[in-house]
Amino acid sequence: MMPTHNKIPAVNIAGRLVVNGKTLLVGQIVENSLVLLEPCEIPPKTEARLIVTVSGRDKVYDIFLPHGFSVDSEVVDFY
Repeated sequence: MMPTHNKIPAVNIAGRLVVNGKTLLVGQIVENSLVLLEPCEIPPKTEARLIVTVSGRDKVYDIFLPHGFSVDSEVVDFY
């Protein structure tokens, strides 16, 4: 007899960073850093809003970007 496995439900997760009036798509969030999907310039010491959508429900986080972000960067640190 084959073992039974619990099915893992499909979960749709998306992230957006709202900063200086622009909405940028987030590819990955890990602890206190994130990866943006598009290059941009964000000055150091900028406040932003991180919106994480899980299965259609938004969680909004006010965050601070101490080092900003440049087109040459891959990762944005925040707290």
